[in-house]
Amino acid sequence: MADKSRVSKKIADFNSYIRNTDDYNAVVTPGGTANYQRLGMSDAEFNQWHGFRTQWDTLYSKYSDKKESRTTAIKDKLRALMKDFEVFARNILNEIAGIRTSTIDDLRVYHIKAKDLRDTEPSPIHSTDPPVVALKGLGGGIMDVHFRKTADQTRPSMLPNYVGELRYVIDAVLPDDPDAIPSKTTVVSSKAHFKLNLGLPNIGKRLHAYARWTHKHDSQFSSGWALVMDAVIN
Repeated sequence: MADKSRVSKKIADFNSYIRNTDDYNAVVTPGGTANYQRLGMSDAEFNQWHGFRTQWDTLYSKYSDKKESRTTAIKDKLRALMKDFEVFARNILNEIAGIRTSTIDDLRVYHIKAKDLRDTEPSPIHSTDPPVVALKGLGGGIMDVHFRKTADQTRPSMLPNYVGELRYVIDAVLPDDPDAIPSKTTVVSSKAHFKLNLGLPNIGKRLHAYARWTHKHDSQFSSGWALVMDAVIN
């Protein structure tokens, strides 16, 4: 289990945490990569993290003025912002804890305990095996799709830091190159079990597909393509 105390609960401590982590995210390493990129954060996540810090700085400056503007309303807004940030940062911190290349400095800045590196399933740092995918027609033009890791016998499962990608054709020859399949018949899902609505006009036709694990932040870590068994749309 991840340590819920990573994000400080006291206002003064949180002030230090949000400032230190936001500054650390933006530090560029000698290799020319910012820390947030090295640790797998997207640009959107980096910008949202900084946005929380900007909101915090505005409110905290009022809170710091004990005589004039430290009101109950300001305290309530600070605590609400702390709660929203904790929800936002939870999965990001779990992913950082699971990266094998995280350094001692990373753990210290983000308040990640060393034991979390053993408790969190790490994200592969090299390309991984393709997923095992099962397709089943549910009726009404709906196809049930299950992605799973090869180590899991039956239940759907995802890899940390990955999404499932399915590229398909209907009643057509599957091309040798998955990249030849148009984007309109490409599905990317963060869920291992999802439903694909292929439409009533396609009932009775056959679906043929490729599938792979696609890394959220670095395509070089995506898996190879698996050839998925075809299925009848019913």
